Amino acid sequence: MITPTFMVDKIGTTRKRLVHNQKRSNVGIRKKGPKLEDSRVVEQLATPGGYMMTCDVGSEKLKGKDGYHMLMIAAEDQKYMTSDLGPSVAAASLLPPDREAILRQAGVDIAGMEPDEIRQYWGPVPRYVMCAALPYGYQNAPWLFQTAMTKIAKVLRSGELKDAEGNPVYARCSIYLDDWAFFPTSRRQGELWAPVIAKVFRDHGIMAQWGKGTVTADGTWEIVQMVESHIGVGVNLTGSGVFFVPPQRMARIRQQCRAVRKSYARNQGRVGALWVAQVTGLCVSTWQAVPQARFQTRPLFDDLVRSRAYNYKFRNQIRLSRESLRCLQWWEQLSSSPEVGRTIHYPPVNLPWTCDACTTQGQGWGAALPSQPLTGNPEQQLGLPAAGIWKPKHRGLSINALELKAVKKALRVYRRYPKSGDWSRPGGWVSLIRGRSLLLWEDNTTVVAQLNRYSARDLAAREDLHKIMTILEEEEAIQRCRWVESAKNPADYFSRVPSKGEWILRQEVVDGWIAQMGQPCTVDRFADHLSARLPRFNAPYPCKGCEAVDCFTVSWIDECSWINPPWRLLGRIVLRLQQEPGAAAVLLVPRWPTQHWWPGLAAMAAKRLDVRVRPADVSTTGLAAQMGVTPEILRRGGRSDHMSLFYVPARMPDVVG
Repeated sequence: MITPTFMVDKIGTTRKRLVHNQKRSNVGIRKKGPKLEDSRVVEQLATPGGYMMTCDVGSEKLKGKDGYHMLMIAAEDQKYMTSDLGPSVAAASLLPPDREAILRQAGVDIAGMEPDEIRQYWGPVPRYVMCAALPYGYQNAPWLFQTAMTKIAKVLRSGELKDAEGNPVYARCSIYLDDWAFFPTSRRQGELWAPVIAKVFRDHGIMAQWGKGTVTADGTWEIVQMVESHIGVGVNLTGSGVFFVPPQRMARIRQQCRAVRKSYARNQGRVGALWVAQVTGLCVSTWQAVPQARFQTRPLFDDLVRSRAYNYKFRNQIRLSRESLRCLQWWEQLSSSPEVGRTIHYPPVNLPWTCDACTTQGQGWGAALPSQPLTGNPEQQLGLPAAGIWKPKHRGLSINALELKAVKKALRVYRRYPKSGDWSRPGGWVSLIRGRSLLLWEDNTTVVAQLNRYSARDLAAREDLHKIMTILEEEEAIQRCRWVESAKNPADYFSRVPSKGEWILRQEVVDGWIAQMGQPCTVDRFADHLSARLPRFNAPYPCKGCEAVDCFTVSWIDECSWINPPWRLLGRIVLRLQQEPGAAAVLLVPRWPTQHWWPGLAAMAAKRLDVRVRPADVSTTGLAAQMGVTPEILRRGGRSDHMSLFYVPARMPDVVG
């Protein structure tokens, strides 16, 4: 099979590249995808304040140019790589009038040559050629080339070689086809690596191209802390290190976005689909340095899909939405600076937290920080909770939309949290997420994908995504997201808890009342690590120091319990005391003689004391204060702050004759 050949422009130069169009032959070839080491490995190889050495490699015979040409094709297989250059090429090669200019452009020094020498050097070009080296059009060419580079990297990484001081060379390097990057920890280490690298390259028939990367025009390696372009992104290792957009690429993005908007205005709202696709690809290629790159190009992709540009092979005209025009304007205003970009090195310890949304029971959302998936350990700490109740306009939204809103609301809470942890008496605010590397455990796979890519098809989700990115950017925080089962998500409790308006009494008041009852209490049945009035307590969820989760799951016999419960549970509590006569308790309840549980409680009680709860003795829980929920004791005004204190002693069980 003979394949056609064509020329393509080399970006950034006036030269062209010969490409063999092997689409027809590639159909019958099993594709092999290479494992490319892109700029994401920089954060694993580079060290803060470290150094870099970069280069492009190629054939030693061609002085480092045309890297693919270093891989030769076996002579018996070259016939399968035959290409047709076309009849016009052969005709034009017969002494063209501008041959001298062409030779100069190709790098041939023709100064002092006689015309016959130039004619002999030029020579006619045949129409049909067989590729002696690996062509660019072969679909498995990247895999073959990367495989060869990996073999060379193995020699440099293995420590088998020694530098001039006798130290083994464990070269930290990354390979992306012909782009190499080395990451010495010091300038001296880089100077020792350079001759070893050059020798290994030379032994394998390749060399670093002079004048590209950090290799100077005379072949000397420069050891630097910042490169303006490595695989399309700038790298600055000074300080904490950042990825940034190279100035030339940023200028091109701004120029192209401005040109697209002007063309859109001149042509009555239409612009070429191919042009839009090229600009979109150029912008999204900066995702490593610009976290919002995918988010700020999603509307452009939507316009291409809506106009069926992919079906027309980008040969049609499309209309841009207002959102796309806003994105183009955003890219125009984006600036490039080695000091501004995405951080390379994450903090060594991630701050885990959990978040969840609910559309049933509590109709709310919940979060906890720091918090990890439940392990079954009753001593597991769930951190500081946050919760809220959905407004009526939100309750009709899908669970995906609510889960994303829950993340946004939780980040707003944790960026402005009271220093004291008490929302009723904050005494100043502090950000719990500033400068941190956050790891969010989320039980919704759609939201996990949206937060990891910062992109969403749903238009309603983009507003919340943008606000989440803004919060993280303002707090200089980084967030990753992982999936967790709903059953192991501790935030599920905070989103579903029916009553988020619980309250806490002052310690002095509780101690005084228990002393008046004349019976010391041993365990607080309804509390958590923040609201417990006794050293031993039962909590509604796993938290630090709790003896049991949900007091109804343990026996109350041989204990005297302090009970200041949610009022909705009083009927169940009185029934429990009746079922366990060996349990004693001191209960604080509203003075409601009309309630169905009052007669049973009064019949069991050995002592009753009427008390009055002052508002100054009440503080709200963090959950209630965050949502602006008034606790039950204060919601009733001057009526139900009249309370009754009952002492129920342990009793002998009833004997049935």
